Amino acid sequence: KLFKNEPVKNPGIFAANAPSESSTLMAREVIQNSADAAAELVDQLGDDHGEFGLAFEFSAVAGKKKTALIRALDLQSISDRASNPSEPDWHSKLGLDADDSLRRLKGNSRLNLLKVSESCTTGLYGPFEGAKSKMYLALISLGYTAKGAGSGGSYGFGKAGLIRGSAIRTVLAYSAFRERDDDPGVTRRLLGMTYWGQHELDGVSHTGFARYGDKHETGAIRPFENEQADEIAKTLGMETRDPHQTDELGTTFLLIEPTVDPEELTLAVARNWWPALEDGRMTVTITANGKTQVPRPMKDPL
Repeated sequence: KLFKNEPVKNPGIFAANAPSESSTLMAREVIQNSADAAAELVDQLGDDHGEFGLAFEFSAVAGKKKTALIRALDLQSISDRASNPSEPDWHSKLGLDADDSLRRLKGNSRLNLLKVSESCTTGLYGPFEGAKSKMYLALISLGYTAKGAGSGGSYGFGKAGLIRGSAIRTVLAYSAFRERDDDPGVTRRLLGMTYWGQHELDGVSHTGFARYGDKHETGAIRPFENEQADEIAKTLGMETRDPHQTDELGTTFLLIEPTVDPEELTLAVARNWWPALEDGRMTVTITANGKTQVPRPMKDPL
């Protein structure tokens, strides 16, 4: 309800040949969150901040790799939950699209993925305690959480871009950040989220939010940390990050079954970020099928 129908405006001439709403929302809001984190790193490190960049990489797995990923994320349990023949409007109640890809998990089709990797940002730092944690605000908090002065948008809109970007509403984040006094000994975390609507199943009420992480004795699901986060990231096909290297500070997001198209995403990035791209304030690449594109606003036929 919070994010599924988040409107996206393409005013004036930008309405001509406009990219899809999912592509526009991702380009606008996900990049905004990353750009804010990059600006914060500049404030912290000054001239040593490095060059802010974002890489969108589309890929797919099949066969044994697909089976391994489904098992690692327990996607089959998500698929089983989405199947409820006794409820004709079940998918809509869960907040899923009619074609959510879950029915194809057992088939021979490929499982599509989108990896979004930042470089030179602060990462999702902070002790995992509610609003103290950037990871909690970015992935879990309900509603729209305001950012600090000088930042754009809110964590809520960034979350909307990620959620709308996955057909099964499943997003994982692996982040590296500098050690902090209020969070000693931790420099990497990994957490996954599935965002569905509130529903009742077998007489039990469920919020619709599910976490993928480290289950503690109390039953709480918390992010994987440090070496464990690195190992899980490698299992999921994400490059590990060294928090001691400035260009490796930041977050990698993994979206399962992306709803955005590489060509439309390239156009959406060019249209929404043309001043920053033209001024060299960020670099963005979009890779699919072995081909890497760089959004070039000046070549937009608009």
